[in-house]
Amino acid sequence: MRGAPHHAGPRTASVQVTDGGEVVGVGVKPSLRLDEVGSLPVVLDPVTAGRMLGLGRTTAYRLLREGAFPVPAHKVGKAWVVPTAGVLAHLGLDHLAFPPRGGCGCGARGDHTKGEK
Repeated sequence: MRGAPHHAGPRTASVQVTDGGEVVGVGVKPSLRLDEVGSLPVVLDPVTAGRMLGLGRTTAYRLLREGAFPVPAHKVGKAWVVPTAGVLAHLGLDHLAFPPRGGCGCGARGDHTKGEK
């Protein structure tokens, strides 16, 4: 059996199985798309953060346990949370979700969209 092509990127598969053990559906969730970055929550679960970093579920949790996760992560009770800002900064995408303060991010020194002349 062959896997997905290398250029396909990481995927998360889900399998739907009946009570009798019959497979009724298989779904594949692709990696996070660039246009989804702005709608991310403040913190991510380890599976989502790992998926963004190209890591599978098992590897993400192993790295968290070993203290070797590539971005800052925190344990809250029994659950791990990964700040979205850390993942985006690690990927060099922080400017997409968090534009600079004081305007639209275009580099102008003020908000020139209010009809000032």
